[in-house]
Formats: sequence, structure tokens, C-alpha cells
Amino acid sequence: MKNLKITDALLSPENWNACKDGRDWFNARFPEGATLKKLLPAFDRADWMLWTSGKAEALSKRQFVWLAALCAERVIGEFEKKYPDDKRPRQAIEAAKNYVLKPSEGAAADAAWAAHAAWAAAADAARAAAHAA
Repeated sequence: MKNLKITDALLSPENWNACKDGRDWFNARFPEGATLKKLLPAFDRADWMLWTSGKAEALSKRQFVWLAALCAERVIGEFEKKYPDDKRPRQAIEAAKNYVLKPSEGAAADAAWAAHAAWAAAADAARAAAHAA
């Protein structure tokens, strides 16, 4: 699917159901559409890049997990500055990398558990920030 051309129609609610902000960003930069090769380097948001790569099935599951772990590693320091005692996101990153490097049912289960724990940590942080506001 590397040569897949991404278009507004593909991003529509009837197809990939991209968020409004993502569609607006895409259409402002690529009104005629774009191939993944042209689109992926243009992203300034890792979550949108990962979402698009997943929808386009441009990566294998292991490649997708590895890329997500690398993206998370780039920003984990910001989370840890605010929540130095919460190790769940770092454990999720390590479990994901372990799954990629040594795939097994046990590694997959560990990665799934750690991802759930990291999600819970992020949800706790979001609730705390909303409450503080």
C-alpha cells in the first residue's frame, strides 16, 4: 500500500473517518491528495502519522509497535517530569520493544497489559489536569 494515494474522500467519515482537525490539516497541505511517501514526512504529529500508517496498512504489526514505542520514548521525559513516580508508561514502552525484539505470546500479553497501564496513567494525568483547571 506504499503507493496508496490519500485523498479527502479516503479520510471521510464513510471511509477512514479521520478527525476534522486531521482532515483540515491534510486538505490545507495536500488539496489534490498525496501518496504515503510524500505525506508521512510532512506530519508534525506522531499520533496522526501512526494513525495514517495503520489505516493504510503501511507497516507490519511489529513495525507499527516499534515506531509507536520510539515516538513514546521521545516524549516520556515530559511525562516523568510531571509524574516522576509513575513508571507505567516507561514499562509500556519497554514491553512493546520486548514484544518486537523477542516476539512470543508472553511478550504480547505483557505489552498489552503495559499498554493498558500506560493508558490508565495518561487518563489519570488528564483527569488531574482537568481538575486543576
